[in-house]
This record gives sequence, structure tokens and C-alpha cells, in this order.
Amino acid sequence: MRTPLNGVIGAVDLLERTELTDLQKKYLGYVSTSLNTLLKHVNDVLVVSKLDSSKVILEKELVNLRDLMSDIVQENSAQVEQSGGRITLTFAPNTPLEVETDPRLLKTIVANLVGNAVKFAAGEKISISVEHVSIGTLAFTIKDSGPGIQSSDFDSVFEPFTVLDASYGRHSEGTGLGLSIVATSVEALDGQIELHSEFGNGCEFRVQIPVDLPEVCSEFTTRDSLKAPPLRNNPEPTKNKERKRCL
Repeated sequence: MRTPLNGVIGAVDLLERTELTDLQKKYLGYVSTSLNTLLKHVNDVLVVSKLDSSKVILEKELVNLRDLMSDIVQENSAQVEQSGGRITLTFAPNTPLEVETDPRLLKTIVANLVGNAVKFAAGEKISISVEHVSIGTLAFTIKDSGPGIQSSDFDSVFEPFTVLDASYGRHSEGTGLGLSIVATSVEALDGQIELHSEFGNGCEFRVQIPVDLPEVCSEFTTRDSLKAPPLRNNPEPTKNKERKRCL
């Protein structure tokens, strides 16, 4: 299914490089956006199918956390900038620079959580932090100052094809598979995920993942930060009372 879709996307890309009128460029842009959205939906369905169809075989390798996390930030920076938001990435002191884990699953988890925040908290502040909470356990926290999630939705938010009308709204297109993929991937890595939120006051996802440490392990000695585009003049959200849902 992806092969013909990629073929159409490639053809549209080539067409965009030809001499076009402004109106043609505009319409072709609509086609390109719709095609890439459709491809993401197809990929999401295939990922869920693969994770559900058989036991996941982990493929562990040495992962540079700064590189992996910085890539995720950069991949979302354009959309964040367009919405007038800000995204920051912080590594706590004593966090290992490299760990041994499955990079595909780890990136799937963090990228989906960050993408979710970017999509539903457009124009708001998004923070990503990484810390070494205990020997061989990393914690990834993705927090936004968006609309939050109602406590009544906590039990269903990680279910496949769930779109929350009452909290996030339907202004953003999606299959409702992102958080289901996250939950399944966290389980495959023998990790835990917690959701803290109050409707109207932002959302925080905290994932703890067990990892292997290399024999020679470099660490972040000071708090290390990476910042993306600045936040527009939005008021700071009030402090929220946290509610918690654990898997």
C-alpha cells in the first residue's frame, strides 16, 4: 500500500520543481500535505498491526541520547515555529550520553509523545526532559501547556483509534493511534508510562525505560539544554492539580 503512495508523493515532488503558477503551487501544496498525512496514517496502522500480531523482538544497540533526542526536536521545530510555540530539550546531570536499547522503539515512543504535544498544544510551550532516575532506568518527560485531558478520558486515551472530542478537540486530524503505539512500545521495552493532567491546564507524559549501560559510560555533567523557536506572547498557564494514570 505504501509503494504506490510513495510513487504519487514522488511524482508530486517532481511536479513542484517545474514552472507553475502561484495558484497551481497552492493546489499542489494541498495535494502534497494530504498525501503525507495519508502516508502517516497508513504507517501508524502498519505499526500497530506489527506490534499486535506477534511478540516484539528487541534489537538493542548503542544509542547516543543527545543525537536521538535532538533529531526529534529538529523534526518538530518547523511546525512549532509556524504555530508560534517553543520546544525545549533538557538532560539532567548524571544522565548517560549513551545507552543500550532498541533505538526504533525508543524513538517511536518519544517522537509520538512530542508529536502529540506539538499537534494538540499548538502555539504553547513544550518541554522535554531526560534523567537517569536509578541505575539502568531513564525517565523521559514530555510536558505541554495546552488544553489538557479530562480525567474521565484517562482510561481510554491509550486505546487504539481514540480521538478525544471533549479535551483536545477535533481541530487536528489523526487516526487516534499515536498513544496506543506509545503504550505498546513502552510495554515491549518493559517500561512504564504515567499521565498527569487536568483539563485546561496542560498535560505531562512520563515514561520510564530500563536500559543497559556500556562499560565505559560518559555522562552529562551539567544540565544540558537545546532550545527551538521562541514562544509568542502567550500568558503562562496556572499551576495545575495533577491526576495520574499508570500503565
